[in-house]
Amino acid sequence: MWSTLGFKLGYIKHPPLLPWIVGALDQIAPINWITLSFLSALNLTIAAFGVWRIGCLTVGRERAILVMALYLLSPYAVLHAAKLDHNAMLLSTWPLAIWAFLLTMRDPRTWRGIILGLAAAVSMYAKYTSALLLFSLAAAALLFSHRQRLMPQC
Repeated sequence: MWSTLGFKLGYIKHPPLLPWIVGALDQIAPINWITLSFLSALNLTIAAFGVWRIGCLTVGRERAILVMALYLLSPYAVLHAAKLDHNAMLLSTWPLAIWAFLLTMRDPRTWRGIILGLAAAVSMYAKYTSALLLFSLAAAALLFSHRQRLMPQC
């Protein structure tokens, strides 16, 4: 229903990322259970990619597939993937924000900081509670001084 209200910058209760996505898809194809199932599957696929990349950065490429498999078998991923709502958008936005954070911590360059900022903005537009994640990432960046020594090259 929100996707028919236009592309506003915000709503009273929820941020506008999901209505933007559904509204943009409505311009291409009619919204029905097939297109919403496609969006839900795409959301989970992006989440799995983000978790796999986090696994590559933290435990290495050999064990990253196990990290992704454990994530996809968790009740959090399975139950949120079955429906498409504002909470389900966190499946894909949070792993991408954490992946961008880890890349920025490993090699602090300007373009990686811009990517981290974009990932943070997308997370905030997905759900306002993403501010807690961003606060945690900022605290980790300030408190953890030996960050590059613990992350193997992938």
